[in-house]
Amino acid sequence: MRRHVVGVGATALLVLTLLGGLLATAHQARIAEARTREVRQLAGTLLFDVHDAIRDLPGATRARETLVSNALTYINGLWQDHPDDPDLQRELADAYAQIAQIQGHPYATNLGDLDGAERSYRRALDLRLALWARDSTDDALRHALAVTYRDLSAVVGWRGGEAAAAMRLRAMDLFTPLLARGDPDLGVLHDAARLRSEHGWSTIFESRYDEGLANVDAAIGVLERVASGRPDDLQLHIDLWRAYSYRADGLSFSGRHAQLLALMETKGLPLLNRLLERYPNHSRLLYGLHVGHKYVGDALAGLGRTREAADARVASLSYAEAMSAVDTTDQKGTEAVGRALVALAMSRAEGGDVDEAVRLHRRAIALAQTRYDEDPTNAEAGNRLSLGYRFLCRVLAGAYRYEEALAACEPSIEIQERVVETSREGVMLGNLGSAYGHTARIYRAMAERASTADARRRHREQALRHYALGVEALEEVEAAKAGQAANWE
Repeated sequence: MRRHVVGVGATALLVLTLLGGLLATAHQARIAEARTREVRQLAGTLLFDVHDAIRDLPGATRARETLVSNALTYINGLWQDHPDDPDLQRELADAYAQIAQIQGHPYATNLGDLDGAERSYRRALDLRLALWARDSTDDALRHALAVTYRDLSAVVGWRGGEAAAAMRLRAMDLFTPLLARGDPDLGVLHDAARLRSEHGWSTIFESRYDEGLANVDAAIGVLERVASGRPDDLQLHIDLWRAYSYRADGLSFSGRHAQLLALMETKGLPLLNRLLERYPNHSRLLYGLHVGHKYVGDALAGLGRTREAADARVASLSYAEAMSAVDTTDQKGTEAVGRALVALAMSRAEGGDVDEAVRLHRRAIALAQTRYDEDPTNAEAGNRLSLGYRFLCRVLAGAYRYEEALAACEPSIEIQERVVETSREGVMLGNLGSAYGHTARIYRAMAERASTADARRRHREQALRHYALGVEALEEVEAAKAGQAANWE
């Protein structure tokens, strides 16, 4: 060492430098790890704690989107740095599913962005499928994957996509082994029953009423049993209400008015009123009460109790307007107001006040037009707009104002034809056939009133042409029904 003082000193200095570098690197690594934990904790707080705390506050839809978007940005950034971390991948999938619901899940308060919702749900699905490929024995992942397929099917179905049914079937397949366990998790029971109710509702919309009602009734039985032991689970009780509403649709569409009225008066409305006492001005409860009172109005109208039906429809509109006022960014509020206006217009027309009925219908059409202009690929939005024109057409035709009626029926057909290009679901084709039929009847009535032989001939030709188109559309619906089988035995 004495002979090589300089060399030894240099070596010692190098060792000390390397040691210092290693210590500094380790320190930086600890700082980075701590920073990662802090960011993950912050994202989790935004995604779940803060979001869930404000989810049910009036007017919180846009704030919820901001919170979840920020959480998504944080988690995505971390995952880019640690792409092999399965926990981060799970958190990222949760974030995408959460923001998809806010963007445009049709059964929740949402911003009406179906395109964004579908993209986000598909991103969540891709992430969860990648995890599933790594470990298909994880029950929690199986549950999450089933829920993702279920929610994506709702968005795709609302847009008129034919893949929705296959997604529901895949979700059912994933739930089956979880339900086969001796004592299934209550969350699994809840989510699987909700899926079965939605499957039943879809079947009802294909005019397979008994099959659809059987599935909905089975789901109601499970949801009522689970809800009885979880009185503070608001989402569970809202899903129970939605199952009641699906049953109500089946009863309404099949003309079982007395059963529909009994369902709303003994189960549906009492449940919602109890919840509203605990959660005043809650958007989803106001929406439910709007729908529930509309069902009551429809049932009373079907039973010939016209004045009572009008009163129920006034109540339905008041709840819809209250919901819309609570959160102007929630597209379901706008949808609710439009639906309530149409129902009330029908009552006014039945009472002989045609001008008021026309005014209410035109208000509903204006709301539906705005929504459809925002997203022309939204089959349900187009369907609602087309129905609005058809209802107006029917009121005007009933008042013998045939030229005005045609001016409403023609856009109804044009819009519904565009909808059917997007979705050939039975309900969409059925509505197209109905639009053709309404128009044909107007031309036939005009032929009977025509003052010249030439006018009679032209009107009859138009009537025959529209009748033929209507029959063609309805034959396609019947052919599709004949080829379908029950999906859940």
